[in-house]
Amino acid sequence: MRGSSDGRVPTDRSCYGPDPDNIDYAEYQAWLAAGNVPDPYVAPPAPPYVDANARIDAGIEAALAVAEAVKAAMQNIPDQFSATNYTLAKIQLDALTQAVVAMLQAQAAPAPPP
Repeated sequence: MRGSSDGRVPTDRSCYGPDPDNIDYAEYQAWLAAGNVPDPYVAPPAPPYVDANARIDAGIEAALAVAEAVKAAMQNIPDQFSATNYTLAKIQLDALTQAVVAMLQAQAAPAPPP
């Protein structure tokens, strides 16, 4: 077979459909007729189980904890506008934004192996 060192594992994109005009199929049939036996199919291992809901829940709980802390901090900023109050509000908004972004990135990322 083309692309194979021992005739068992094609390394190219050979096609083995039962068509007598197919060179790959004819070579494979000749290889079988010579007494060769293909390797048995070995199923790949099952992927590890990852509880996606637990991962999502953990991300939501972490972001919620930050959101609650930001809410409390925002309530302690005086209502009158000043540069100091603006800076304090911006710090809290940045913290909340980072928490939400981190939560969403964690949910979008593949789950780590157990």
